[in-house]
Amino acid sequence: MITYTSIGTNTAITLADFKKYANIVGTAKDTELENVLKQAVLRVQEYADRALLPCTIVIEGEGGALQLWQPIISGVTSVVNIETGEDVVADCLVSGNRLELPYAGRWRVTYTTLPNAGDVARLLGYVWEMAAALWDGNTDEEQKVYKRIPADYVVQ
Repeated sequence: MITYTSIGTNTAITLADFKKYANIVGTAKDTELENVLKQAVLRVQEYADRALLPCTIVIEGEGGALQLWQPIISGVTSVVNIETGEDVVADCLVSGNRLELPYAGRWRVTYTTLPNAGDVARLLGYVWEMAAALWDGNTDEEQKVYKRIPADYVVQ
């Protein structure tokens, strides 16, 4: 399970651009639209396994190596053994989106991600489509968008 402890913004993904895409005028619903847009971005980035917003993520896992989701991974801030409370971040190695741990165990990992401009440009249309489907409450269209999103993740 992925938990976000911080979600940043991306100047390439704006409310103004979404409103233009969805032909929405006025500002009365901007707060709601911002929330819908953020939800859409997170859904697309989770499905495509590519960071579109800078985030701090916490995951839990078991073993001597763990998959870190939604690359680009910009840093690992803590790697805590769930049973002992020991933080072994200094003894870990990050290779791409794989975290090598010093020994097998149950882990809680906190890391940060940064978007790649190319990934954002490639996936932005899906963000607009998903946000429009969410705004309209059209769950059938949400499912159609999911089917079109290229899922690039590779479990290592």
